Amino acid sequence: AALAGDPLPVPSGRLERIVVIGDTGCRVKGDYVQACDDPAAWPFARIAAAAAAERPDLVIHVGDYLYRETPCPPGEAGCAGSPSGDTWTTWRSDFFEPAAALLGAAPWIVVRGNHETCERAGMGWTRLLGPQPSAGPCRTHDAAYTVTVGDLAFAVLDAAAAPDNAIDPVVVADLAPEFAALAAAAAKAPTWLLVHKPMYSVVRVEHGRGLGVSRTLAAAAGGAIPSDVALALSGHVHKFEALDFSGGAVPQLVVGNSGTALDAAVPADLAGIVVGDRVVSRGLEVHDFGYLVLERAGEDWDATLKDPDGHPLATCTIDPGMLACRATK
Repeated sequence: AALAGDPLPVPSGRLERIVVIGDTGCRVKGDYVQACDDPAAWPFARIAAAAAAERPDLVIHVGDYLYRETPCPPGEAGCAGSPSGDTWTTWRSDFFEPAAALLGAAPWIVVRGNHETCERAGMGWTRLLGPQPSAGPCRTHDAAYTVTVGDLAFAVLDAAAAPDNAIDPVVVADLAPEFAALAAAAAKAPTWLLVHKPMYSVVRVEHGRGLGVSRTLAAAAGGAIPSDVALALSGHVHKFEALDFSGGAVPQLVVGNSGTALDAAVPADLAGIVVGDRVVSRGLEVHDFGYLVLERAGEDWDATLKDPDGHPLATCTIDPGMLACRATK
């Protein structure tokens, strides 16, 4: 494959190394300003360069690309002159320029985030990254699809418009048949679910319980991710989380720490936390910027969370139906 005469990497017959990133843009919205010109405060370009050096076979972005929603406030040196809004100039500054090294390193699978809804950066998503032809108006929901590379299938669901704290029956009607089809497909081949919003995560902890259930997603899936899915990969929560649940629920990796200002920290050891109707049997949070590298280990996978300069922060072992991680820093 080539673009304008430049060769492009193509998928190999068998994936050996996968890079996962998510929530990469520089947040500028009203008075909430991230210093986009400071590579320590917004390290996405460093992360992209370090991830490219891993020589991955595949890159997965779990959503949320454009965060520069309003003009930089007067007097804010960290984002002075930054573009804003759903324009090519903003997309170039917030995603395409800092991601350049990684865009040329491997094929990508891109997931739509809630920052790419039609009310926010939907037309940029539709024209630049969306899975369907870009002509016409912004689509509120992109139909689910599956990418198969070698012996592994990736089911990509668009949950960008799914509310977290309430059940939206319109979104449930879009997603419910896609979850049902996912369950049937996953029974035939190893399948990873890619959806921007995690169904279960630990956004914060109150009175011993974790708050972080996407009620719309849970309703659409009938209360759980289909059990035949081997792993769920998401972003949306601005940190790294690895969650294994009791009772055989699908393990969840949250990679929302690749540039956007981080959310508040919760305890690093999440074991025993109750999230909705799930109990975390093994769980780890890492409150640092970074990216995830998954490497095949026989029939299983090992994962390493790395900081913006490529130094390990945590390691994980992913066996069928089991996820175990430990911090290394």
